[in-house]
Amino acid sequence: MDWQPTKHYATSTQLLREYLTFHIRRLLTKAYCSATEFSGASLNMSFDRTPLMRRLGGAVPEEELELFDSLGRIGKKYAIGHDLGEECRADESIMILQHGWTMTYKILRGGDRQVIDVNLPGDVLGMRQILFNYDDYRIEPITEVFAQKLPADIILRSLGKSPEIAAQVMWAMMSDSAFSPERLVSMGRREAPKRVAHFLLELGARLDRVHLSNKNGYLCPLSQTDLGDILGMSAVHVNRVLRDLRERDLLTFRIGKVKFHDREELNRYAEFEPSYMERRLH
Repeated sequence: MDWQPTKHYATSTQLLREYLTFHIRRLLTKAYCSATEFSGASLNMSFDRTPLMRRLGGAVPEEELELFDSLGRIGKKYAIGHDLGEECRADESIMILQHGWTMTYKILRGGDRQVIDVNLPGDVLGMRQILFNYDDYRIEPITEVFAQKLPADIILRSLGKSPEIAAQVMWAMMSDSAFSPERLVSMGRREAPKRVAHFLLELGARLDRVHLSNKNGYLCPLSQTDLGDILGMSAVHVNRVLRDLRERDLLTFRIGKVKFHDREELNRYAEFEPSYMERRLH
């Protein structure tokens, strides 16, 4: 895919930043897709093996899975830069992300970007775009992704036939809101090294739920610019913070891989308590 600017920029510096970010992301994506073996064979899976069902932890009775079994085989690939939010708005549909990563973000008038969410396999996309006026928020793949696109009215009718699945899917969508308060605490009160460490630990915990990480780390296609736009920092500051965390022997983030040197010590350092991501009602 050739690079095309996504908007008119006020300065050449902002345009250059987007150009460099695009090509850095292409390199990270190649490494990520190669390591995760993103192939057609991996996409043809039954629904009970999809990341969404892994995220739900097997909470749905087996006999109810037949209703949604076809979801694992209906979908398509989307390229980096494709606006999934606009696609959801256009025909009032939602998407279930099965493979790859996306970001939800807003571009401010001056050209600065603020990332609202990082979406991982198993996440439900597009609900905000359907229910609220989020026309200026984009959902953009940062790797090649595979997602099931489902008309909202059809999925709501189907969920009505299966209260158990409906409850679990609604929990999956609502649980995403648990990240926002913790992110606000990080941006408002945590020092930069703890802010970055906390976020990378949170990503690791989310990936744990869909079997895409282990205690030692995970593959991560985010760039340092992405981390800065998520956490309210410059890319230069992020680079210094990552070097500091590496020199403290806590974690390393290089070429698309996050490696935890001592996860328990890192949890203590970043004051990371994953309980805010866990269900209280079953």
